[in-house]
Amino acid sequence: NGQQQQQQQQQELGFVSDWMEFGANGGVAQRRRELIARLQRAHGDDYFFRTRTPLELNKVGEKAFDVTDPAADRTHTYEWQSPQEARGIIEESSRHSKQVTNVDDNPDIIASDIRKLLKEHHISTEALGTGQAKSFEELVGEIRTGESCLLLDAAKHKCLVRVVGVVLLRIALQTKRGPKYLIQTSETFPDGRVREGVNQLPGTKKPPHECTWETADRICKDLFKVVDCKVTFDFRNSNYVEQSEDSPSYPGIRTVYRKETVSGSVDVMDPAVLSRLKAADRHGDLTVKDARGYVASFTWLSEAECEDKQITLWPTAEEEESFSALVNPPI
Repeated sequence: NGQQQQQQQQQELGFVSDWMEFGANGGVAQRRRELIARLQRAHGDDYFFRTRTPLELNKVGEKAFDVTDPAADRTHTYEWQSPQEARGIIEESSRHSKQVTNVDDNPDIIASDIRKLLKEHHISTEALGTGQAKSFEELVGEIRTGESCLLLDAAKHKCLVRVVGVVLLRIALQTKRGPKYLIQTSETFPDGRVREGVNQLPGTKKPPHECTWETADRICKDLFKVVDCKVTFDFRNSNYVEQSEDSPSYPGIRTVYRKETVSGSVDVMDPAVLSRLKAADRHGDLTVKDARGYVASFTWLSEAECEDKQITLWPTAEEEESFSALVNPPI
């Protein structure tokens, strides 16, 4: 029957679902392990290096070794390869891979299942599609493309949240008066409506098929258009925070933004380039229009000016030290 065929397919893939045995509670143990692992990492308790002495670590390069992930309850085997061997593996993999430039809708995500999940967690969808709020169909659409997802906040009882991954750029321009940062001040919608007082770092949503570098590069191309202005980024020292906000697009659904902020520097002395970037004094705002017809306005502000406007350039120590309590909901 259908159930036996599904179980056989799962066994062939090396995956056995606990849905049949545990129902909606399936995956609870894995979610608990995942949270415990995050707590350990937040306190500097790395399970890999903690369980190995310096002598054992020196021997790692001599042979294959296993690393157990307690959150997923899985063991991964690693093996050191020579540059030639590694290059061959990468080339072979590239021949059978396909570059992803966009993400199609996931047909396995059904609108009725999302509506049921929201209802089970006491979230009303009546306000969606009214006023300036987006519709329920738009919510389903962004979940299908991976633009957002629904997760459980394990720190609260039956708290389902909408989660959006965002990349922000902290772009600094060195001037005679010190560094200035690029700040978005307003946004004009295609229908002419204007949203003033945006006052935030430039950024955008990070789609599932992009890495942070690709998203940052895309933002810069939209901002600066031409290649005479190069931005150097420090991806090794990015800041990660989760901030909960009430999104006007989806009233009634708590939204958590997973913000990754990357520092970048623009080293430009050419007066013509500075004029085009609106970086010189009293040159007005830098305006950028995207393919959808949205126009964003930007200006360069000093750190003191950002502080006066309550613009967050750097996360607080408390935000950086916190750990994520977001886990996947029951199937």
